[in-house]
Amino acid sequence: MRAWLKRTVILLLLLTVAVGGALAVDFSLGFSGALYMSDEQFDNSSGRSILERFGNGEGIFYGVNGEILFDQWALGLYTYFSFYEFEYTYFDSTYKSGRFEMMDVDVNLSLSYHFFRARAVLDPFAEFGAGVISSNVNAVYEDGAQIYGSASDEEPLMILGTEYVFAGLGLGLNLGDLGLFTKLQYHTPVGTPEGEIDNKDGTVTNYEVDEFPLNDLKVILGLKLFL
Repeated sequence: MRAWLKRTVILLLLLTVAVGGALAVDFSLGFSGALYMSDEQFDNSSGRSILERFGNGEGIFYGVNGEILFDQWALGLYTYFSFYEFEYTYFDSTYKSGRFEMMDVDVNLSLSYHFFRARAVLDPFAEFGAGVISSNVNAVYEDGAQIYGSASDEEPLMILGTEYVFAGLGLGLNLGDLGLFTKLQYHTPVGTPEGEIDNKDGTVTNYEVDEFPLNDLKVILGLKLFL
């Protein structure tokens, strides 16, 4: 795991604990997976086929989540990641081959209303929020040598991005300090974020990125621990 990603996860955990403690409310930490689908794909899928895709990891983003829990409201921060790579070849004066190490990231902030209580055994809820999803180049290798990435202290380079708002419904099952949940979120794209490059002289260069092809909705399965 890249250093900046470790820092993000640790910051999420510390922030949830700190804010929850300061407000004297409950909080939770958890792990979840997200499956992105179009309306048509969802309509043509069954509960069994969706569970099978989660079971074999097909197209699933995984990440950590934290929530600050009030009586019937909860403020949540959710992160989802997908790592993959692809190879390339080209002819210049010589034959060259290499690979890109890629990372897609989805981060969103949600406010949910729990119809009974946030820690009720049977926990139906509605939520809305906003997020950003992006595709990033982690590293580039050519002829076995790294030419971009952490070896040169270069941060991931965003090449696609979409900002969005969402609304959704979910259902949780809370057994003591363990909670299981599933939810369905519908996305509405609202814009494209700017990419940033940190220059060696301390300045920042902003650049435009293309739109990330965000699907209409995502199905989420997860678990959380109440702390």
